[in-house]
Amino acid sequence: MIEVIVVTDKEGLEPWREQWLSLYANDNSMDLSASYSWLGSDFSFLTKNRSRKCYIAHDEGTLLGLLVCEYRWSKIANLIPIPNINTGSHIINDFVLDKKRPASVLTAIFDKVFSDHRLALWINFDQLTVSLYQRMLDALPSSDYNGLFNCGNSSSVFNVDQEYLGENLTKLSKKNRSNLRFQRMLEKEQGPLIEKTVIPASREENAVLFEQFLTIEQSGWKRGKGTAIAQSASSRAFHRQLCETAFEAEQMIWFVLTVNDELVAMNMAFRKKHILWVAKTTYNDKFSRYSPGSISIRCLLLWCIEFKSIMTVRLITDYGWHDKWNPYKEPYHAVRIFSTGLIGKTVRLLLALISKSWKTLSSDK
Repeated sequence: MIEVIVVTDKEGLEPWREQWLSLYANDNSMDLSASYSWLGSDFSFLTKNRSRKCYIAHDEGTLLGLLVCEYRWSKIANLIPIPNINTGSHIINDFVLDKKRPASVLTAIFDKVFSDHRLALWINFDQLTVSLYQRMLDALPSSDYNGLFNCGNSSSVFNVDQEYLGENLTKLSKKNRSNLRFQRMLEKEQGPLIEKTVIPASREENAVLFEQFLTIEQSGWKRGKGTAIAQSASSRAFHRQLCETAFEAEQMIWFVLTVNDELVAMNMAFRKKHILWVAKTTYNDKFSRYSPGSISIRCLLLWCIEFKSIMTVRLITDYGWHDKWNPYKEPYHAVRIFSTGLIGKTVRLLLALISKSWKTLSSDK
């Protein structure tokens, strides 16, 4: 029998840590954003809303699903305030959903969330990754709930096992030629560029690399804007636990560029079997005129092409400067799950009429 419990802090999450890590490791379709490393760390350290809770579905202690959410008010057409539930981490709204009986788990979690927040009219997922969106899409018709779906932002994805990418990076587009020119200029003026792919051998080595990343990140514009990781205690704690947990799971990889033993750029990346997620790229502002961030991504992609076991490189965001490598634009999906009461059903129908971009998926029941 499925039971849903509610935890409000990282101590309450800790008993489920190992099962969550195992579920993530054994489910090939689960993205980094649904992992304990990412979502668990986000819940533990980046809570801004006091109503934020973690709903955990289990069957006699076996973890089946997990949803992080918080109560909020949003306006329709910037006019009408509506109480609703927001979900996920600070970037992506993924959650944990066991693939064996997803409809039952979804129903149990949604029932509990709406029971605890009786005024809320919907549960909101601003950005779901494709894999979890598809799992929800498959499960929802067999659940007790209805939803609206829409395409949102995108992430940049590279299929590095395909020959055309290697050919593109070798022959080079106009933008890539410009990028390579910056690299040659850097080497001519500063010295040979050394590329290192570091899989930390110890917690201490991983911690040193983490601190190096923070040091060069706050050397430039992020420090001026106050957005560098090191400038926020909660952000530092989130990223530290993210990297520590990934190291313990043997998923942590650092890509490091140096000139004369001086750091030029770094990539914080996480590997799960054939997939590599690049969570953050940073560079030493001293070398900013050489476009070191772009140089580092190009070097990373070339390494992944040579490293045959990695087939896909995923950048969590989709910035315009990624386009020089012609990535596949994988969309995130926005989802709203509505309460089963009359008001919830009415609001769902009204929103579907107001915005034609939202698609309706109705329950079979």
